[in-house]
Amino acid sequence: MLNITKSYATVWQPENKGKYISARLSTGHKNQDGTWTNSSWYARFVGRCKQNAALLKERDRIVITNAIIENVYDKEQKKSWLTLVIFDFDAEQKTSNNFVPMPQYDEDELPF
Repeated sequence: MLNITKSYATVWQPENKGKYISARLSTGHKNQDGTWTNSSWYARFVGRCKQNAALLKERDRIVITNAIIENVYDKEQKKSWLTLVIFDFDAEQKTSNNFVPMPQYDEDELPF
């Protein structure tokens, strides 16, 4: 079992399966030569985070704060695959690069 923390991902095809929320996730990392390596994962949102995962939409960005990688084996198809089981995540805040917040001033400090 491998524990995953503080990983960024994009959500694709979220679907409520009753006991859990199923989705595809894409992740990526920049290589030393400047190229990117992207990965796609099967994911299950379980436990307390299931309620929040039910609100996820296609292309939402999340930060995975607690998850494990599980090897799932289907006896009928005689196939196995890796699944990311997510116990907790945060929605990534969307901010505009053009927005600069105005500094807060006390009215007594203003010159007029």
